[in-house]
Amino acid sequence: MKTVFTIFLFFVSQIITAQSPKSFDYTVILGGCFNHDQVSMKVNNRMVSKNYMIDHKDTVTRGNFNFIQDQQGIRINYNGKEESRKAIDFDFILDIKLTVNKKLQRFSIDLRKGNIILFDYCNGVDMQTSIRKITAEQLQEPFLLM
Repeated sequence: MKTVFTIFLFFVSQIITAQSPKSFDYTVILGGCFNHDQVSMKVNNRMVSKNYMIDHKDTVTRGNFNFIQDQQGIRINYNGKEESRKAIDFDFILDIKLTVNKKLQRFSIDLRKGNIILFDYCNGVDMQTSIRKITAEQLQEPFLLM
């Protein structure tokens, strides 16, 4: 009987401490190499930004874009202003459609691999070509914006 009770308590504690998919906080950051680029973003078929002009050559200047979703909802930071919106429903996976200068690219992001999503729009791997490409990177550790 003692063993059954112990197993029962173990399962109850696992259920209570398990993090529900909707309690994940995540951050999306448009990082480097955006140079007066027109950007629209949908997350799980919900528009987050539409035709925002992003200029992110210098992180100190205006023109940067990021948003954070937590239990209170979404906080969008763009050009030094903050806007709040209702949270987006998801189950660990974010379907992100990012349109840069009218070119659509789709990303499937699994938040179990990292809750900080960083998008760049830089030149190719060799940095010699003038063709810029959207890349996504996921981070687990805290990200410091300067």
